[in-house]
Order: sequence, then structure tokens, then C-alpha cells
Amino acid sequence: MILNDILNVIKSAQKIIISTHIIPDGDCIGSSLGLYIALKRIGKDVNILLDDNIPDQYKFLPYCQEILHPEFAQNDSCDLFITLDNNDIDRLGKSKNKFYESKKTLCLDHHPGGKTFSDYNYINTSASATAEIVYVIIKSLSVNIDKDIADCLLTAIITDTGGFKFDNVTPYTFNISSDLLSCGADIKKINEMVFDRMSISKVKLLSRVLSTLEIVEDGKIGYVYLDENMLKECGASSSDSEGFINYIKNIDGVEIALIFKIEEQGIRISLRSKEYVNVNEIAAKFGGGGHKKASGCFIDKDFNTAKNIILDECRRSL
Repeated sequence: MILNDILNVIKSAQKIIISTHIIPDGDCIGSSLGLYIALKRIGKDVNILLDDNIPDQYKFLPYCQEILHPEFAQNDSCDLFITLDNNDIDRLGKSKNKFYESKKTLCLDHHPGGKTFSDYNYINTSASATAEIVYVIIKSLSVNIDKDIADCLLTAIITDTGGFKFDNVTPYTFNISSDLLSCGADIKKINEMVFDRMSISKVKLLSRVLSTLEIVEDGKIGYVYLDENMLKECGASSSDSEGFINYIKNIDGVEIALIFKIEEQGIRISLRSKEYVNVNEIAAKFGGGGHKKASGCFIDKDFNTAKNIILDECRRSL
């Protein structure tokens, strides 16, 4: 779908809901907040719904306190429901109910291989982050990008590029980021809040999770796990484990890194690869998805069964 069509859909709507995927990351939160601020500036009646708690490292972002849980959303339907950074309707969580009640729906995303589920879909898989798409839309709506919007969008880009370290970075990524800096984005504070600050509970959880490390397949696969008992012992939340998988991926010789999160309903699995394995293909076999080198899925099995199933797929991909 071309950009002008998307702009017309947004302009014609007055009451808008923005939502994104469960287990939120920096891109989905930063993109949602950036678009929220921009739409408010042009007189739209906007709400953000999120079916999860905001991870602590993103609570410094402007207007994050205005994000609502779906249970507290107004009962009447909206003109337009915009889902960001999400290629699977089930990952909307409880926000999915409002999606179905909306008069029109729009998806803005950069993930490959997803199923289009909205009335209107604007997918750009060459974008390093959904924030790049949101940036273009905001500029096209002639909204002035101030420090608040710039901080949100640059946070989204920095997190989804690993601080500009991943190979999804393009010259256009730097062009957008340069403009956001010129608009007042505080890159020092963003990096400090996202990458450099850790609560004592998170440090304790990291130590506990790393103690479960296993290396197999001649050092090419590394994995760890966490469960509810670890979270309780450390006084931590599941969102505190964001980024832990990178410690495994960064081990010399490891090509595939995994973290298994043991939940009551099953096992949530995050996968990362370093050079050549497409972990998106692995995750897709279990109804998951993401990117070539960063993906995830959920398996409704016990830990050992899920672990063996995934490890077998990982071995075949080496």
C-alpha cells in the first residue's frame, strides 16, 4: 500500500487507538509514543493500549504514563486502530478485542513473513525499526518533530539496531537518526537508560540466569533458562530479562543463542544468531516470527520437551 493511502486513512479518522505486541520492546514502545504525540498535536483523540507492563528502562520516555491497559479503554469503538511493530494479531493480547471493534484497522510494521490481518497494511522490511516508518508518516503529516517525539523515535531505532551494531542498519537509518538528534533527541540519556542502568534485582536475575548456561554442538549453540522461582528469588519481573540473550550470543564460537522462559502456560523462547542462521525460519515452524537474526516463539509443552524440539531445529540449521 502506498504512503498517500495510509496518510488519507489517518487523516480521515478522529478517534484512534494505537497498540502493539505483548512483551514490549524499545521499538514498539518508542514508535507508539512518537506516533501518539504526533497525532495528538494535529487534534486527534488518541489512546495507546498495551497488554503488558512497560519495562523499567523505557519509563523515562515522555507520555509513557498515558499508556493504558486494554481493560481501561473506553467501551465505544474507534475510527481507526493502528497496530505497530506487530505481524501477528494474537500478539496484540487483550487489545485484540478493541481491534475487532474498530471501524478501520491499520498495520505499520517492518517484520518479514507476517500475515496481513488489518484493513490497511504498510510493511517495509528494509526499515531497521518500525520507528523509521513512523518517522516518515509524521513528517508526511507535517508535524514538527520536537524533543519528545525525537527521544521516542531514536530510542526505538537504537534498541532495534542494538545501538547501531546490527546489520539491519542502513544509510537511511543514520539519516533519520541524524535528523532526530538535530530535533533535540538526547542520545546520551537514551543509551544510559536503555543499556547502562540496571536495578539490583536485574543484576541478581542476570547472575541466576547465567548460572544455567549450557553450550552444545561444539560451542555453536548456547542457551539459558529462567522460571518464576528465579523471578521471585530476585524480586525481578520477566521484562528485566530483556537483553540477557546477548550475553550468550556474544560468547566466542556461538552461532545460535536461546533463552527459555518457563511460564505456567508453556515455554516462551527467544532466539538470536550471529552470522548465518535464519532463526526466523526456526521460530516460524512453531508459529513465531521476527527477524532473520532475532526471533521468538511459544511452545505449549513442558520445558524439556520444548527445549529438545527447538534444539533439534537449531542443529539442523547449522
